[in-house]
Parts: sequence; C-alpha cells; structure tokens
Amino acid sequence: MGLLSTKRVASVLAAGAAVAALGTGVASASTYTNLVGEGASLQNLAQNSIWGPAYSTLSGGRTLTYTGNSSGAALASIGANATGVTPTHLEVYGSDDPPTATQVSNIRSNAGGVTGVEVIPVAQAAVAVIANLPTGCTGTGPLNASSAQVGRAFNSGASASDVFGTAVSGASCTTVLTPIARSTTSGTTLNFKNYIAQRGYGGAVDAFATTWTGVVRPLASSGGNLVSLVNTTKGSIGYANLADAISGGLTTTSTTAGFIANVDTIAAQTRSGTRLRSNCNGAIYRRTPTTTANADWNGVFPDLSNVSYSGYPICALTYVLGYSDAYTSLPRRSDGTAFTAAEGLSVAAYYQYITDSLSGQLDINAQNYAALPGAIQTIAATGAARIN
Repeated sequence: MGLLSTKRVASVLAAGAAVAALGTGVASASTYTNLVGEGASLQNLAQNSIWGPAYSTLSGGRTLTYTGNSSGAALASIGANATGVTPTHLEVYGSDDPPTATQVSNIRSNAGGVTGVEVIPVAQAAVAVIANLPTGCTGTGPLNASSAQVGRAFNSGASASDVFGTAVSGASCTTVLTPIARSTTSGTTLNFKNYIAQRGYGGAVDAFATTWTGVVRPLASSGGNLVSLVNTTKGSIGYANLADAISGGLTTTSTTAGFIANVDTIAAQTRSGTRLRSNCNGAIYRRTPTTTANADWNGVFPDLSNVSYSGYPICALTYVLGYSDAYTSLPRRSDGTAFTAAEGLSVAAYYQYITDSLSGQLDINAQNYAALPGAIQTIAATGAARIN
C-alpha cells in the first residue's frame, strides 16, 4: 500500500529536498490527507523542510505540520508514560528518546490493546558541541574541544582554556564557561549525556536536563532556543543537533560569536560533493534490535569502543512511532474524533517514503543530517511497511 507500492522513480531536486517516489496502481492523490505531528526538535528541520515538502508533492498538495517541541512531548502525547491515558493520536510522532519496553506496553494499552507499536529509526544526526567565547578571549577556528573537558564543563565547571587548550588566548579565557542545557525531556540531551558517560566524565544517563549535577546552568526549551541562547551569551557552551546549529547561524569556523567545535579533532559536519551532512556515516551502534515491532531501542547508542567506528563520536538515531494495526481500529482521539482509512494510508505512505533507501533516506543524507546505516535502514523500512 502507499506511494511505494510496486515501482519507484526517485527524482532528487537540486536542493535535495524532494523526491518523487511513485508507484503504479497506487491510490489517487485525493486519497491522502494532511498529516500533523510533534516531538523531537532534532527532527524539526527534517520534517518541515525536507520530508514534509516531498510529501506535499507526492500526495497532490497535502501537508505535513510538525511541531518540534521535544521527544518527551511526543511520548506523553502518544500515551507512553502511564496506562489509562487517552492519546492525542496525531499522525506523526518523532522522538530521539525511543520508548522503553514499559512505555511500549503503555502505548499499546492506551491504543486499545493494539498488536503492534512500531519504533522506526529514520535518520542520524550529529549532536554538536557549540560555544561562544568570553569577551576578551580569542581563538582560531575551527576550535577543537576535548571530550574530557566538555564533560567537566557540564558537571563541575571548565574554562575556555580548559576546553579548547592553547588554541584560545586572552585573560578571560580562564573564566568558567556557562553551560546551557535543555529544560525539557530531550533525546538530544540523552545522547549528549551518553557520550559524556562513555568517556567517563558524566553522571547518570537520562533524558532530563534538570537532573544535571554540579554547576548551575540556564535552560532552553528546544534545540533552536538553545542555539540562540549560546549565540547571544558570551562565555557559554551548549549542545544541539548539527542542523539546528547551522540553521541558527553558527559556523564551524567563526569564533567571534557562536560556533561549532570539533570534538577530539573530529568535525561534526562533512561534505560529499555539494551535500553537507552529519559526519555519522561511519557510526556503529550497540544493542540494535532486529525489529521495530514492539521493540526497545532505548539504550542504542554509538559503540565508541568498536575499532571499526569512524567519524564524529556524538551521533544519534532519531525515530518515528506508529501502529501496525489498522488505524481505523484505534480508539477515538482525546478530541473525540476517529481515525479514517485515508489517515492510515497517509501515515503508511509517509513512513515508507522517509525510510526508503532511494528516496527519503537519500534526501536526508544532506542538509546536516545523515542517512541510516544500511542494516538499520533495512529494519526501519520493514517496520514502515507494516504501518496500515
């Protein structure tokens, strides 16, 4: 079913943002509906600027409206946190913090005891270390951040000289940097903390920015807000997905204001021809499930101990959630409306498109994201094909 039924014709436009993935014998464009989604701010640009416009083209003008608030918002909306909850039942849920086995069980229960919840990886992204040097501290970009000192900055405090070494100079370089973190349940935070923990410099690995230990820090409600706060706060350090950092005006070379640092000499961004992407195509992930069906992808992080791992060390998978049961069988939404067959068809078509190796994945392997690793893409596409 859907836009990828039997024949695929991929046509990537010059901007790399839209792919025609049309099949013979598929439903007419009038069958498809507008889609509404929310969740991971890491997916905001991917959903609204890359995949969403392509869906509009493929579906004859239907739209995707995605609010990139946080992974926690998506999990709450779909009913992951407790039983006895009426889900909002949007069409698209995005999360960098995939549901645990207990949360998958809660989602199934709150959806009327459905057979299958699909936890589908859709992209990779580099979690960039971003900073703004103190007034009177200068450096030559791109600056290299020491992973040990980044961990210190967010737990006990570190100066620009600590983090960037002899590449910076000036009396104020010894001033302790102000770390800026997310205020909401954030998958970007989860992946950033995991990196610090794997390097042996962090505390508990969880998604709650407010559980940071050590120094007091300002909080930002989204990735974009965090980028803006670092960009306007002299003497600050933070983290954000690469696409948000670039979109927010940060560069890999400037140190006059906000900038993106290398980590242990490795750049977050790489170039393939004219396509700029997250430097994650050599990432290897540990504890990867073999399916998306009712699967616990929580704890799937980069395996930095693997000698074959290459590229940027702070890479993250991001996911969408859906149902393999017929959407028409789901309970009514919290607003009292019921899912239609066309909505189920539209979600299926959209998820098939974004996980397809020659369409949505080709599109996302640019604009500062990265496509899924081959084995994970195969698992994701198989899961997307079960949506109906």
